[in-house]
Amino acid sequence: MAEEPVTARFGRWRLVEETARGGWGAVHRAEDAAGDPTAIKILAPRDPADLPEGRERFRREEDLLRRYPHPHLVRLLDAGETEGTPFLVLEWLPGPDLLSRVAGAGPLTLDDALRVGRDAAAVLAHLHEGGVVHRDLKPSNFSFDASAALKLLDLGLAADPAALKTLTARGTFIGTVGFAAPEVAAGETAGPESDIYGLGVVLYWCLTGRPPFTGRTERTVLRRQARDPILPPSELRPRIPSEFNALICAMLEINPTRRPDGMRRVESRLAKITPNQISGPSRPRAGRGARPATPSPAAWPGATNPHAREGARAPDGTPAPGPDDPLPPQSQTIIRKGFRRRPAEPAP
Repeated sequence: MAEEPVTARFGRWRLVEETARGGWGAVHRAEDAAGDPTAIKILAPRDPADLPEGRERFRREEDLLRRYPHPHLVRLLDAGETEGTPFLVLEWLPGPDLLSRVAGAGPLTLDDALRVGRDAAAVLAHLHEGGVVHRDLKPSNFSFDASAALKLLDLGLAADPAALKTLTARGTFIGTVGFAAPEVAAGETAGPESDIYGLGVVLYWCLTGRPPFTGRTERTVLRRQARDPILPPSELRPRIPSEFNALICAMLEINPTRRPDGMRRVESRLAKITPNQISGPSRPRAGRGARPATPSPAAWPGATNPHAREGARAPDGTPAPGPDDPLPPQSQTIIRKGFRRRPAEPAP
C-alpha cells in the first residue's frame, strides 16, 4: 500500500498544490480548517536581498485590496506573517485564467471578449478613480470565479501616485514586454493611460490569440512596438464589430494623449458595442492624424505569427523586412530609450 503524501501546512492552512511561482514568491491552492478552498500567496523572492522590497510590495497589495474592493477584483480574505514570512490569503478562483483559456480553446467569441473588456474596464476605472495604476495588465492576470465572473489579479506592481514616486526609479522598466505601454517600456512613470494601452493589448490578444507585436526577442518586440503601425485586429479576424476594432486601435496609440480619455470612457464605449455590428473594410480611412494600417512585421514571413502569409510585401511592393533587419538610422534611439515619441498633433 502506497504511503500517503506528507501534508504541507502554512499556519492554519493546508497547502494542496503550488499553482504559480514568480520572482517574488509562490501561490498555492490551500484549504482552511473547514476544507474550503483558498489561494495563499507567500513571499519568497529568488534573491534574499529583495526581501525588504518584497515585504513592502506585499504590504501595499494588502492595503490596496482592502481599500478598493470591487466585484471584479480578487477578494482578500486574510493577511499576516508566519514565522517571519508574509502571506496573503485570497479567494480561490477555479479559472482558467485568460492565458490558459485562449491557449487551450483559441480566441474568445465576440460576446466573451466584449464581456471581458467591459468587466476589466469597470474594475480598472474603479482603481484609477482612487489614483491606483495596475502597471502589469496581461492575460495571466485575469481569471474567473466559479460563476464565470472576471477577476483582476496581482496588485503586486500596482501603486498610487505617492508610491509611484518612490517605488520605481525613473528609467526602470516595470511590466511585461509586449503588454506594457511604450512610455512604460521607456522607463517613464506609468499612468492611467498606460493601463488603457495594456487593456487594449489584452483585448487584441483575446480576439486574435496573439499580442499586436511579436518577435524572437524582447528587443525585437520593443522596437516593433516603437516604429510599426498597429495591424488592426480585424486584419487577423474578420467580422469584428467596427467600433470594437476602432476602439482597440485607439487604445494602442503610441502617443498616450491620443488614447481614449479615461477608463470610464473605454467602459462606456464597450457597453454600446454589440457583436452584430460587423466591420466593413478593416483598414481605417486616411485622414488627419490617422495611422496607416500597414501590416506589422509580425504578420510577415519569419515572425512568430501563426497568421503570417508567404510572400508578404510592404505596401510599396518591396519585400517586407524580416524581424531582425537593422533599424533605419533615424530609429536607432528606440533601442536605447525603448520607444520613439511621436510629436503632438493638433486636434482635428
